[in-house]
Amino acid sequence: MSSDARRADTSRAADRPPGVVVTRVEPLTADTRARVRALAAAVAERVGAPPLSEQTLLALGSADVAHWVATADGELVGYAQRADGVAEVAADIVDAGDARDVVVTAGAVVAADAGLSGDAVVADLLRAADADAVWAHGRRSPVAAVATALGYQRARELWQLRRPATAAPSLIPNPTITDRSPAALPAPLPSPAPVPPAAPDPAPTPVPPGVVIRPFRVGVDEPAWLALNAAAFAAHPEQGRWTMTDLLARENAAWFDPAGFLLAWRDAAPTPPADDAGDFRRHAEAPAEPASQSSTAPELLGFHWTKRHEDGRGEVYVIGVSPSAQGMGLGGALLAAGLDQLTGREVLLYVEGDNNAALRLYERFGFTRHDVDIQLRR
Repeated sequence: MSSDARRADTSRAADRPPGVVVTRVEPLTADTRARVRALAAAVAERVGAPPLSEQTLLALGSADVAHWVATADGELVGYAQRADGVAEVAADIVDAGDARDVVVTAGAVVAADAGLSGDAVVADLLRAADADAVWAHGRRSPVAAVATALGYQRARELWQLRRPATAAPSLIPNPTITDRSPAALPAPLPSPAPVPPAAPDPAPTPVPPGVVIRPFRVGVDEPAWLALNAAAFAAHPEQGRWTMTDLLARENAAWFDPAGFLLAWRDAAPTPPADDAGDFRRHAEAPAEPASQSSTAPELLGFHWTKRHEDGRGEVYVIGVSPSAQGMGLGGALLAAGLDQLTGREVLLYVEGDNNAALRLYERFGFTRHDVDIQLRR
C-alpha cells in the first residue's frame, strides 16, 4: 500500500470493511502521479476521450493546485484536481456487487452503500473538490450526469473537430514554406445547427502581402509569442493566461517540434543576439515582454502550433491572430500552412462552441464535429 493510501486509511474505523477512501493529498508522490496517468489512460480507452486535460496532467506534480485521490484496498480508483475553482475528475469503475464504504477524510462521510459504482466515485470526488465548475470530457463521460445531479449546470461547450487523412491538401502559396502549387479547398461537409453551412472558397487565400511564415525559434521567440498569445486570447479563461513556465513545459514535452510551430511575421523575423541563440533555458525566469512594434521592427502577427500524436494523428494545437491583424485573412493562411505539414494524417482540433466564425473557417477546410467537452457550473 502506498504512503498516500496509508494516510487515507487512518480515517477508517477498525470494524469497517474494506472501502473507498477519498482524501486530499499534497504533494502527489511520483508513484501516485504514475498511477493517475495509468488510470486516465484506462478511462480514456473505455469512454473514448481522456478524462483529464493536458494541463491537468502537467500539473500532477504542482503544489499550486489541489489534489484528491480515491483508493480502494490500496488501489487507486479515482482522482480529482482543482485549479482556479475548476475541477477535473477521473474514476475507474468499481464492481457494483462489491460492498464498500466511501469516506471523505477532508470532510464528512458522503456515502455508505453496497452498490458503489464509477458514478459514485465521481460524485464523491466532486463533493470533496467542491469546485465552482467541472469539466466533462467527451459525450460518454459520466461526469456531466453526475455533476448535474449535484446541482451543476451546463455553461460552456468545447467542440472537438476532425478532418480525415484523405482530405485534399490545403496549402496556400507561400514561398517561405514550400514551392508546391496550391490546391482547391475541399467542399464543406454538413454541420449541425446553429452554425450555418459555410460556402467553399473559389480559391485559396494567399498569405497577406509583407507577411512571412517561419518556424518558431527555441530560445528566441518565447517572449514575443507569450505577448501575442495573451493579446489574441485575452478573453479566453485558460489559453490567455499562459506563462513562460507553461510554454517551457510544452517545449520539454516529447512531442514538441519547433518545425511545426509556425509564426507569421510582418516583414521579417527579428535577429537573435549572437550569444542568445538556442539557449532557451535562460529565458525561463525572465518575465515576458512584448516585442517592439515600431515601424521598422518586425511584428509578430499570428501563429499556428501543430502537434503530432503517437497514434499518428495530427492536431491544430493552438492557432491565434493578433487583434491588430484581424481581417487580413491571416487565420486561413496559417491554418493552411499548418495543415500542409500534417498532410496524410487525420487532424483534430478544439474550438469553443460559440465561436461561429472559427467553426465556419474550420468547416471550410473539411473539419466536422466529432465530440464535445462540457463545462458545468453552479
